[in-house]
Amino acid sequence: MPSYNLLQIEDRIFIHFGTDEQDPVYQLAYDGLPNSIEIGEAEIIGTVELSQEQLEKIRAEYENGGECDWCGEIARKLRSSHMFDFAPGKKMCKNCWNHDRGVYLGSYGEDIGPFDENDDSRKCGVCSQFVEDTKMLSTDDGSPECENCAQAMSDMAP
Repeated sequence: MPSYNLLQIEDRIFIHFGTDEQDPVYQLAYDGLPNSIEIGEAEIIGTVELSQEQLEKIRAEYENGGECDWCGEIARKLRSSHMFDFAPGKKMCKNCWNHDRGVYLGSYGEDIGPFDENDDSRKCGVCSQFVEDTKMLSTDDGSPECENCAQAMSDMAP
């Protein structure tokens, strides 16, 4: 099994995969999400061996994931922009997609559709935004409510 250095940069630990071929100033460093960073003052704190299966999963994240061109967050999976916000070559994360989905559905009555075939997002009955099912709660009448709306309602309660 191949061995990779573990780097500590500030308070984070990364698996170092070497230079980014597309921009040699940056290094590929994985901390649970694919990153392309300037290493600077990195300290090698150990090594890790990765199986071929683990390595393939991480490589897939580098190919399909990265930095969202809308919010700048690092995501495991990105997709091309939708028809109403088309930007050639730009990629969008699921959170930005779901935000736009709620906006366009509410403003124009057009649904851009789910992020992908495995999208488990549901529409909040209060704010009408699309949120991952894992971040939804049920109201007393059984309708879905996102955590943000539930917290806001809780804060307003006497």
